[in-house]
Amino acid sequence: MEIEDIVEMWDHQHQEEMQIAILRHGKIRSGIFRERPDKQAVIKLSDKYPFERWDPRTCYVFSFNFDNQNKLQSINILFERRIREASNTQAFYEFLKRFTKEKINGRELILNQGRINQHHLTLKIQLEPNSNKEDVCDTMERFINLTKQDIIKFLEGEEKMETPTQTGQDFVENLMELLEQSKNLILTGAPGTGKTYLAKQIAMQMIFEGEQSSDDYEKLSTEERKQFDEQCKFVQFHPSYDYTDFVEGLRPMKKDENSKEIGFELKPGIFKEFCEKAKKAEFELSGGVDNFEEAWDKFIAKIEEKDEKNEAYTEAKTLNGADMKLRPDGNDRVKNMSIDLRTPAFSKEQCYKVYQGLLGVSKGGRDSYRKAIVKHLKEKFGLKEYSEGTNDISENEQKKYIFIIDEINRGEISKIFGELFFSIDPGYRGKKGTVKTQYSNMHDDGDEEFYIPENVYILGTMNDIDRSVESFDFAMRRRFTWEEITAKESAKNMNLDKDAKTRMESLNDAIEKIEGLNSSYHIGAAYFLKLKDYNGNYEKLWEYHLKPLIREYLRGMSDAKDKENDLKNAYDLKTKKSDENNG
Repeated sequence: MEIEDIVEMWDHQHQEEMQIAILRHGKIRSGIFRERPDKQAVIKLSDKYPFERWDPRTCYVFSFNFDNQNKLQSINILFERRIREASNTQAFYEFLKRFTKEKINGRELILNQGRINQHHLTLKIQLEPNSNKEDVCDTMERFINLTKQDIIKFLEGEEKMETPTQTGQDFVENLMELLEQSKNLILTGAPGTGKTYLAKQIAMQMIFEGEQSSDDYEKLSTEERKQFDEQCKFVQFHPSYDYTDFVEGLRPMKKDENSKEIGFELKPGIFKEFCEKAKKAEFELSGGVDNFEEAWDKFIAKIEEKDEKNEAYTEAKTLNGADMKLRPDGNDRVKNMSIDLRTPAFSKEQCYKVYQGLLGVSKGGRDSYRKAIVKHLKEKFGLKEYSEGTNDISENEQKKYIFIIDEINRGEISKIFGELFFSIDPGYRGKKGTVKTQYSNMHDDGDEEFYIPENVYILGTMNDIDRSVESFDFAMRRRFTWEEITAKESAKNMNLDKDAKTRMESLNDAIEKIEGLNSSYHIGAAYFLKLKDYNGNYEKLWEYHLKPLIREYLRGMSDAKDKENDLKNAYDLKTKKSDENNG
């Protein structure tokens, strides 16, 4: 079937349905399209994409718009895929405008209703009133046969456009692959090179695999934000950060709401909690059934509701049918007031083990009460029967959980990670890297162990010039892959304009010439993005952001003032201009 045959189908008039063809993966398949009120017919083409980095799911959707007399008025072309860099989308649109103006009978492509973003591009060709079938065929042929080679050939004779290789999305994807392979990655570099921003972009791409509605967190849908917050956690290390914050430790708590007495409760740290979420996701993907968390939270809420009225919760029965009078007793614990008051409370952790078919405590003491609670959860709160997963999960099927540690070198790494020093090694992820935590003897089960699941990835950032870099010991360094983000790369990643890029490079060249400074002291593109806050005023950018940093670099140097002036001249491009004049 040829393009002419497809177009011929639209010549049928006064029909309720129009037959069209859908092209997928290079094959033409016939299909039926019911005529819509706006008299628009659609044809879809896949596996025809202009840039190699676009995946095979790319397709064109052509929609043909008819007037009241069934005359073809215009053709919309929707590039239906996720063009992940807005700048590349805009560049491609500008190219297509030039391409159509030159190649398609002088007709200019226009942007349809201003729709252009990172995810799809909708374009419109307005046809002449007397356009014939040949015009339509020519237009379609041009776009169907549009290839990367056509674009390159066309651009060679036109104004050059920056190619997307190793900028923007490609750069992020390369770092993403590096993290997936190594499990632990640290982005290093000079200040302002966008390391923190890149870390979040890497996490977003790994979680959504490029299928998110936006690369900007604030523009994600509610469901996407929820998923991102579930699978990505961000912390910033500092000198006071320790093991109890990260893995687990004792936390002060009131014995009850009305008491002034303070006790201590063993609580998981942020990283341990995150790993437990990742384990649960792995468990569910394998076909396992476990909704204990949800049922327990409802159960505790009911007990606390009764307790606020100074009443016990009495709906639960023992296995023998006797009444239980349950009251809350600290964090995630309940106490049966109908038996000896000296009886210890039953914790969530103990009841969960019984739910899994294990002993609640090492010798199983008073497990009959825990079994009664589990039975009640099933009857009253929808607790499902626990079931281990049996499905094998490939690495590609796993949900990826990314833990971002900003300024990772500012904390005392060995003290924060503790025995996880062993478990974070890429070769010991999963159960083979199981360890006992420092507080394992305080768990109800003293034999409880912890491991970092395979689907958890650690992504750190650090400034090369930070005074605390040396605290990162060599043994820990070996467990991470290191990737430097240079100032020049940051300019490409952030699409810095030509003037800002020239000033940044001039300033960095001058910095590197100062004895005692090097490329680690370069200034990244993120500083120049602040220009928008000052309406492009470079003097204000220097005064409020760059000069304070430069002075910190030059602190203690005998001729600091002269060097500062030299760097200001480089920033103002005076050095280059004077060199050109002298030449």
